Amino acid sequence: MSEDDIFDEDFDPMRDLEELKMFASIADAHITSLLNNQKVLVESINELRKDILRLTQILNEFVGEDLDDEID
Repeated sequence: MSEDDIFDEDFDPMRDLEELKMFASIADAHITSLLNNQKVLVESINELRKDILRLTQILNEFVGEDLDDEID
């Protein structure tokens, strides 16, 4: 804050504070949404890994050999 701001009639520290509070609230909501999205993605990936493991086991039983070595 400069000396000019103190004497500037348009300078309103309360308005600036309210704008900062609004920004913080919106940013907080956005971060919460991102964290929820991350949680859903991790859960989905874990379920897909379980499905892939089950399918690999079924294929191993069907084919009668270990497919893990060929996949890697």
